[in-house]
Amino acid sequence: MADYESLAHLSRWRRLVIWLFEDKVGYTITSLIAAIILMVPIGLFGWWGFALVAAGLLGFVAGYRLARSYAKSGQLPPEL
Repeated sequence: MADYESLAHLSRWRRLVIWLFEDKVGYTITSLIAAIILMVPIGLFGWWGFALVAAGLLGFVAGYRLARSYAKSGQLPPEL
């Protein structure tokens, strides 16, 4: 029998979050919701909204890459 981990002991909300990020259908739903949320500033503010979304995404990507490089280099303090 294959290794199977039951999620029955988790709360309904935790199982929903796991499903949203690990299942193809859940990931598609999450992606659509995120795309709609990102389009709201563009709809409200026009090109300024696009600039806000682009700046936010670029900032997130830059911060993520910086944190990832620090984690790989081993420069993080041991308490983190």
